[in-house]
Amino acid sequence: MKTLSIGRRLLHAPPARASLALGSRLLHATPARASLVDCSRVEVKPDAHGGAGAYATVNIAAGDIVETGIVRVLTDVEGNVNPYVFTWSDERPNKVWAAGSGCAMFYNTGNNPNTHMERDFDNNSFSITATKDIKAGEELLHVYKSLQWRKCFADLSAPVSGY
Repeated sequence: MKTLSIGRRLLHAPPARASLALGSRLLHATPARASLVDCSRVEVKPDAHGGAGAYATVNIAAGDIVETGIVRVLTDVEGNVNPYVFTWSDERPNKVWAAGSGCAMFYNTGNNPNTHMERDFDNNSFSITATKDIKAGEELLHVYKSLQWRKCFADLSAPVSGY
């Protein structure tokens, strides 16, 4: 350990650590690590229907990634009656359900979707992409993968048919 003398005070610095003095604060550099979840462009707040919705915090261009995340595959869940789980396979009838990270579970569905969720079943991850330009403050909508056949979405499927 190195010892530095500043005035009458002795300071001890740990060895082999990159540091940067900024004013009176000492900042330590740590290696950058890719996050498995990034919802930094999204916030969840009350929606117009009395629930919660996902909203853009910044302008997002068509084709840009809106959010990335991971899921946990669930057991002993009946997703045909539980609307708060993701359909996590292409099989029908579906028997695999998952809970998603970040803000993804708060994206509502509608006639004018502005995002699309791409599922990676092998890696239990997803990415959500803007399908059109989105303004900051705009609600993020996508069409639920199982909208047309899940019992819990029966009330929603008629207004969004054709997608």
